[in-house]
Amino acid sequence: MTRWQRAVVMLCLVAPSLATAVDSDPSWDHLMARLRAAEGIEASLVGFATGPSRQHVLYDKVIEQGDEARFQELLDDEHAVVRCVGLLALAQTKGRASIPTLRQYLCDRDTVGYLEFDMGSLMTVGECALKLLADRNWLDIRTPHDRVPLMSPRRLIGLYIETLANDAAAGAHQEAITHFNGTLKRTRLRLDLPTLRRELPSLADWQILKGLGRLKYPKAAREVLIACVADECLAPAARLAAGSALTRHDDPASLRALRVDRENLNHLEDARWGDVLVQTVETRRAYERHRQNLGLSFPRREPLSNRWEHIRYVITCHHPLALDDLMDPPLAVLMPEHVETQQTVVHSIIAISENLDRFCQPWSTYADTPFKLDQFIQQLRWLRRQMDEAEADQHLLLSKPQSAEIEANISRYTTR
Repeated sequence: MTRWQRAVVMLCLVAPSLATAVDSDPSWDHLMARLRAAEGIEASLVGFATGPSRQHVLYDKVIEQGDEARFQELLDDEHAVVRCVGLLALAQTKGRASIPTLRQYLCDRDTVGYLEFDMGSLMTVGECALKLLADRNWLDIRTPHDRVPLMSPRRLIGLYIETLANDAAAGAHQEAITHFNGTLKRTRLRLDLPTLRRELPSLADWQILKGLGRLKYPKAAREVLIACVADECLAPAARLAAGSALTRHDDPASLRALRVDRENLNHLEDARWGDVLVQTVETRRAYERHRQNLGLSFPRREPLSNRWEHIRYVITCHHPLALDDLMDPPLAVLMPEHVETQQTVVHSIIAISENLDRFCQPWSTYADTPFKLDQFIQQLRWLRRQMDEAEADQHLLLSKPQSAEIEANISRYTTR
C-alpha cells in the first residue's frame, strides 16, 4: 500500500474513532449499527492513547452480549467489518472449535481498513481469518499480550502452504508468506515432498508444490522444486507446478534446471510448457535486472532520463510477474510525461486481465492473477468511498470504467 493510501485509511478510521463518545445504549441493535457504520477494524491501541480504543471496547461488548447464533448472523452479514468481528467473536469464545469456520473465510477478499497506533492499512476478511488462526488475540497489541494460537506451529505451516496453493485465497497470501519462515523455525519440519504429503494428505502433489513455490522460499525448498522438475515418477501437473514455481525467481540454478528438462516438460501436456517456462524465467531475469536499475532508492544518483529504458521495460511487461509493481501507483509518478506513462501502466494491467488463459492453468503459480486483480479492485473501491469523485480520479490508478473492464475480464474466474 502506498503512503497516500495509508494516509487515507488513517484519516478515515482515526477521526471517527476519536470523535465518537462512549455510547450509553448497550442494545444489540445499537451495537450492530455501530459496527455497520465502521469502515474498518481497530487494534486495542490507536493514535497515542494508552487505553483500549473505543472500537475495541465495542468488540468486547459484542462478544459479551452475543451467542453462537448471533455470531453466525455476523458471519453472514454483507458488511465486511461485521464479518471480521464475527470471526473475532467466534475465535474468542470457541477457541479451537472455531478453526473449521475460520478456514472457510480464507477466500473472502472483501476489503476492510485496519488501524493500529497511528498506522492505517487495508486487509481482506480472509487475511483477518488467517491472523486469528495464528493468534486469536492479534488485535490486542498492548505489551505484553498473551499470544494464543489456535493451531500448533506445525499445523500452521501446513495451513500456510494450503492457503498459498488456493488461488481464491489470494487476499491472504501475503500474510502466509510473511509468517511462514518464522513459524518454520519453531518446528523441525523438513521441506521435502514426502514430509509435506504426510502433513497435507488432502492436497495433491501439484498443489503442495504450487503452494511451496509461492513462498519467498528458502534454499531447501528451491532444491525440492528443482528435484521435482526432473522427477519422472511425479504426475505431469506436479512437475509443471514445480517448474512454474522456479520461474518466480531469477537465480541461475532455477534457469539451469528448466533448461536441462525443457524437452521432457514439452511432452507432458498438449503444449510445449518447457519452452514457456524457460521463456518465463528468462523474462523474469530481464525484468529483475531492469527493475534494479530503476533507482527507486534515495538519494537518486542517476537522472530520470537515463532510466527511461528500464522504466519502459517494467511498465510494458504484460505478464503477471510484473503485476505487483504495476499496481503500485508511485511507480508511475517517478516517470516523465506522468499522464501518458500512467496510461501505459493501466494498459498493461488491462492487457494482463485480457490474457488470463495464458497463465491460469490449475498447476500454474500465476493462476491467482484474477484474484489478485479482484483484491486490487476491492481496495480501490474502498478508497474511492473515502473521497469525492474529483479527488479519487486524481489519485487512484484506475478510473471506474477501467475497473469495470478488468472486473468483466476476470469475472469468469472470480464470480463467487
